Amino acid sequence: MGLGACGLAPAKQAKVASLVPASPAASTTTTATAPFTTYVVARGDTLSAIANRHGTSVQAIAAANHLTDLNGLEVGQVLRIPAGAPSTLALSVVPRDGQAGTSFELTLAGVDPSDLVTFSIAQAGPGRKPYTGPQHTPGPDGAVKAAYQTYPGDPAGTYIVLAHTSSGKGAFASFRVDAAGSSSGSS
Repeated sequence: MGLGACGLAPAKQAKVASLVPASPAASTTTTATAPFTTYVVARGDTLSAIANRHGTSVQAIAAANHLTDLNGLEVGQVLRIPAGAPSTLALSVVPRDGQAGTSFELTLAGVDPSDLVTFSIAQAGPGRKPYTGPQHTPGPDGAVKAAYQTYPGDPAGTYIVLAHTSSGKGAFASFRVDAAGSSSGSS
């Protein structure tokens, strides 16, 4: 099995501690930090695309930058981007259930355009080594897609997918592989 679109070859089985993340480290919050980041306008940027990338609204960016012409961005212009809602990653796997030999499409949405994404897949259970593909760059819509190809001889069971970003965010999903020739229990 492997990430077909990623060109990943199967690896030998080895013990892996766990695909479940450890509890997050304690963090402190300070109120001295300004609720803005900056963004330099690039060729082809629109205010709505910039707002979507940063999880905020066109109106919030326009107000923070005193913009009266929402279509008048200039390449090289530095914008103050107000903090939006924390970005939420959403990982989906289609289909959720398939026979060995099925190609599963992995889609991670909500990715910051400056992040790189890596998918790791392992069969659930102790002693299963994950298969990890190369890094992917998100598209303009903040999504990354990859195909995970199973093969007829792959073991049946639940597989866990971990999508992780270069900024330390992650998302989990799972899918089920049924033995080749058995009927799928998806609905």
